Amino acid sequence: MTAPSYLDPADRIAIEDLLTDLSLAVDDREPQRLSTLVTEDVSFDVGHGPILGRGAVVEGFSARASDLSFVARHLWSNLKIVAVDGDTVRLRCAFATFAVTDLDGARSRIWRCGDYHDVVRKGADGRWLLAERRLDLALPD
Repeated sequence: MTAPSYLDPADRIAIEDLLTDLSLAVDDREPQRLSTLVTEDVSFDVGHGPILGRGAVVEGFSARASDLSFVARHLWSNLKIVAVDGDTVRLRCAFATFAVTDLDGARSRIWRCGDYHDVVRKGADGRWLLAERRLDLALPD
């Protein structure tokens, strides 16, 4: 991929919508909606090792969605287009996750922040999908 080059403003807005939809699908406990936002060969690594493929990502988030003791909100900001290569875009954005888990009556708060390093691809249907996500924490857990 090359240094940032021209990205149509409509594509940038669609990519921003994709990032928001990814967060909402996880926060709203909708793994099937998540499956419509990632490529078949997605690589998804949020700090526990990569999850490879759409099926594995949906399976992992389905298990999480059924855990009602865990509630989270994922926020993103500071989108930076790093490189554009045709219908593939590499980007970086800051994230913050605020979560509460209640295990056996012991409530714990989880705060995480850092950067998402994403690759998104435009499909034949014109929709942008997440092809790769790697999370880097800015603060220790």
